[in-house]
Amino acid sequence: MAKPRRAVRRRVSGRVLVSSALIGVTAVATFAVWQMSDTEASVALPAAEESAVIDDTTGPSTSGPSATESASAESPEPSATAAPSASAGADWAAVVADCQQRVKSRDTVIARAATGIDHWSQHVQAQTDANAGRISVAGMKKSFMRTRLLGPSDVASYRGAVDLAAARSGSCATPADAPAKVAATLAGCSARIAAQKPVLVAGSRGMHDWDSHLAAMRRNKMHHVDNAQQIWIAAWRAAPDHIKDFDKAAATYRSAAAC
Repeated sequence: MAKPRRAVRRRVSGRVLVSSALIGVTAVATFAVWQMSDTEASVALPAAEESAVIDDTTGPSTSGPSATESASAESPEPSATAAPSASAGADWAAVVADCQQRVKSRDTVIARAATGIDHWSQHVQAQTDANAGRISVAGMKKSFMRTRLLGPSDVASYRGAVDLAAARSGSCATPADAPAKVAATLAGCSARIAAQKPVLVAGSRGMHDWDSHLAAMRRNKMHHVDNAQQIWIAAWRAAPDHIKDFDKAAATYRSAAAC
């Protein structure tokens, strides 16, 4: 097939991205993409847990006495995430530590997504570079193999981080009676939580793209997929947008308030 008319390479946060305008793929290249190793096992991503983690990063506002009283009136037992009060003998150090652990757990999710999406980006870029004649088919296949073998570990590590973060649900709301130093720390954490959401959303999309491609290869290994080439082309074309979105969100997040 003819080579694509133009290859556009963009570097965002140190990663080379490809333009989805690139077209065309060789039959030999597609065959290389769909070869699978017996060591690649399926690891499904946790959609429900991801939603819990992402939806929990809404940047809560300060909670006053009326909000606490309202929560108590709706349930006979205190909420696990209810903001403590000084009259209840609150352990402020524990309140801050719990909040910081929630933030840290989501930072781990972001870090794991960054690793997986980087490998996915390299996988996609190998096809683009081969199409443009920047690397040989042999070089492309070597890159495919290297990144593909990292894929299951990427997904498993990401899932593990999401599961742990989901278990630390709750907010960093600042009780009205919190000491000034505690209130300042919690306010910074709340700002960081709010800043995490777009990165988590973009990370989820990028990791689902990577996982979907790995699953497609597993299906083809189990039984031949007639339209394997079309499936790969569609994934290859769509991938750069989600990769770029994650890179952009992650770059912005680097300046988020500390917690």
